[in-house]
Amino acid sequence: MVNLGIKTFVFKEADKYEISPIIKIDGQVYESKEEQEARQNREMTRNRQRELANAVAMIFVGAPLYIYHWHIIQKASL
Repeated sequence: MVNLGIKTFVFKEADKYEISPIIKIDGQVYESKEEQEARQNREMTRNRQRELANAVAMIFVGAPLYIYHWHIIQKASL
């Protein structure tokens, strides 16, 4: 839920996918170098946003659990 919230409200482009138009001329597939680089840059940015959203969600969920269990261990060792 945290991951979904982060992707919905913070990284709005993270879950967008694009299909590049394919231009066929004489059976050959062509895509300009600029278009290819721009598409790759957008996809790399989206992947980084997905990974960051996932990492932040893991920290939000894992940190309170870790702190809770740490306190239980501290009380048991006294």
